[in-house]
Amino acid sequence: MYAVLKELVNVMNRHLHNGNRVVLDGFGSFKVGLKTKGADTVKDFSPATNIVGARLNFQPETHRNAADRTRRKAFIQGIEVKMVGEKKPTGAESGEGGETP
Repeated sequence: MYAVLKELVNVMNRHLHNGNRVVLDGFGSFKVGLKTKGADTVKDFSPATNIVGARLNFQPETHRNAADRTRRKAFIQGIEVKMVGEKKPTGAESGEGGETP
């Protein structure tokens, strides 16, 4: 298993350095984004001075719901949110003395 993950890292590294998007079916896609400083005109833009860094962008895989025309991320599809009771105040929060004897 370690060898598979190690090779995945090597292959992703190579493709991302070549400017490709890496798509892992059932997981999502990765691509490189650039951090830049603005320039007044296109002519004034210089990669050497205006590109200040790079970052890795991840987009989780999404599934389209045809009924309501929405997209849901695969990782959180089917998650239910439930409210739980309010937290009871303790010590100083409840107005009782907060000092320890």
